[in-house]
Amino acid sequence: MEKKNCSLVAEIGATHIGSQDRAKKLIDLAIESGADFVKFQKRDPHTSTPEWLKKKPHPNLNFSYGDTYLEHRMNLEFDIDTHRRLKDYIEDNGSSYSTSVFDLSSAIDISKIDP
Repeated sequence: MEKKNCSLVAEIGATHIGSQDRAKKLIDLAIESGADFVKFQKRDPHTSTPEWLKKKPHPNLNFSYGDTYLEHRMNLEFDIDTHRRLKDYIEDNGSSYSTSVFDLSSAIDISKIDP
């Protein structure tokens, strides 16, 4: 039976809590741990947050980064220029950038930086 290799993906998601400096520290840890890919998330909070939830508080206030759920999502989101800088940082340090997208506009934005 032929042996197949696998790739290690380090999921950062939104654990950067809106901080580019924290994101870079997490990237460094991921690469030091052998990650082949470092993965983020991209969403348009206005599109991806249901209307009924936008003005409500986050269901767990310990993990909330805004007074409303929409504000929370907005505070966790990086713009496309930040994604581009993080992608460059990841690639300059020997790994590959990846991201999950949650809506069409985010998919279009991310496609512009050639993930």
